[in-house]
Amino acid sequence: MGHLSHSTTFATDDWRNASPVFHGATFRRNLETVAALEAFAQQEFATSVSRPAVAWALARPGIDVGTRSAAHVDDAVRAVDLKLDADSLARIDEITAGAVTVTGPSPEGV
Repeated sequence: MGHLSHSTTFATDDWRNASPVFHGATFRRNLETVAALEAFAQQEFATSVSRPAVAWALARPGIDVGTRSAAHVDDAVRAVDLKLDADSLARIDEITAGAVTVTGPSPEGV
């Protein structure tokens, strides 16, 4: 699973510490969504969740793709070669339908 878990805590000066999206039922629901996406990525494409996530975003006009970590750039670039068909796009939409959108400070503000 991703870097976050049910037991993740955040420093008092981390904006996520004060965000209700990173606590309780909402946080658990989003973690379950990530786990389902990770399983889908592994089963359908034998890859990490990041590649189909980037490919999904690239298939949606108007969605920008970025990263705060140079280590993730190679994975994001490889996503360009992953073509998601209509069924895969629909499955991702289905998996994420119950998730709560997370917003926070812009990368410039972090």
